[in-house]
Amino acid sequence: MSAYKEKIDKIALDVKSSARKYTDGYEMRDIECVVERDFVSGEVRYIRTDNGVVARTSKMTMAERQMKIEDAARDAGGDLIQGLQDSLEPGESMTISSGGRSATLNAKETDEEYCRRQATQREMSSEKSAL
Repeated sequence: MSAYKEKIDKIALDVKSSARKYTDGYEMRDIECVVERDFVSGEVRYIRTDNGVVARTSKMTMAERQMKIEDAARDAGGDLIQGLQDSLEPGESMTISSGGRSATLNAKETDEEYCRRQATQREMSSEKSAL
């Protein structure tokens, strides 16, 4: 007998839940969204992946304003990386890590340094071929 009572109670709960949704005129659902941060306007947009509509827009918090290196490089069109490389002294290098990936930037060579390196490489090749 208790098995039937459980079934009846479950169906009664489903009916009550459906009636509440009908009365309210909406139903809450989890919808997958993509988060887009706009550093120029200072807004965060939540865009639905199913139809592309902006579901919500909010003002960026201070934590959200902290730009990731990928965002900065994308927004600057590579100018950030170029600027970092230009700031290095000859012979210096810098390693940048983000999201489990890393890249090493080396200082740009002057024309004189390039010529010296090429001459050294030529000397080394001729020494190897002489052996």
